[in-house]
Amino acid sequence: DLFIASTEGTLCLNRCIMQIYINREAVEVNPKLNLAEILELQGIGLQGIAVAISNKVVPRAAWATTYLAEGANVTVVSAVCGG
Repeated sequence: DLFIASTEGTLCLNRCIMQIYINREAVEVNPKLNLAEILELQGIGLQGIAVAISNKVVPRAAWATTYLAEGANVTVVSAVCGG
């Protein structure tokens, strides 16, 4: 059976998937997931990192309420100790 549904402007055929880029690597994700959920599912630890979408830093407090669009460019950087 073919399942067709519309989810906030995204047409879903069989399953809802969109492509985004995390540190220039293509990743397929469900558009219903927020930024924090996507990072966790990708195995990215949430501590000691900063995240930007299209070169704009997203405050950690906003990760759970930030939803991405198809083709979004996400940059994740880690803090490094040392000198």
